[in-house]
Amino acid sequence: MESREFKELARKNSRPADSNEASGAPETISYNICVLIDNDKLLLKFANRGISKGKWNFPGGHVEEGETLEESVIREIREETGLVLEQESLFYHGKIDKTINSDNTLHRIHVFSSRSFTGRIRDSEEGALMWFDKKSLPEGEMWKDAKLWIDHIYKSRKFDVDIAQDNYDDSTVKSSHVRVNVPIAEKKKKIRN
Repeated sequence: MESREFKELARKNSRPADSNEASGAPETISYNICVLIDNDKLLLKFANRGISKGKWNFPGGHVEEGETLEESVIREIREETGLVLEQESLFYHGKIDKTINSDNTLHRIHVFSSRSFTGRIRDSEEGALMWFDKKSLPEGEMWKDAKLWIDHIYKSRKFDVDIAQDNYDDSTVKSSHVRVNVPIAEKKKKIRN
């Protein structure tokens, strides 16, 4: 899908409050992803369409009008994987702000994880699903920025990521920055060591 087509589709599925075109600031399009963890395995989807077409990515999608972020994650996981999540099982890590300079768009990806879900996985029209060991993720076929934040998921840390790139090609990343909020218990543990 061309970036213009994708942007139009995403705009239709974004909340109007996210748009700030009049000020010249980048238009913001909101999404969610959820990293599903089963022991040392992570569930990935090989995307058939959208901005991630041809890449392994975590299940997720857009936020529909009137939905909370948590409701949208629960719905997207059910639609894309067949698995059922309870809101209490979700951990909100933070957001990834990815600015695409070629079309002045900010893609805001809200990142969740869950270690508790029910049901059996099934592929959907969004793509095929596969469990990967966390030490052997298909990094060459994923968004490159995943390696900036994936370790923070395992440690249940909150983080925010800022990425600037020229266009939708991963090789055009100009800058990236990760801010991590390390839990107090983890800070104390490091001090004692």
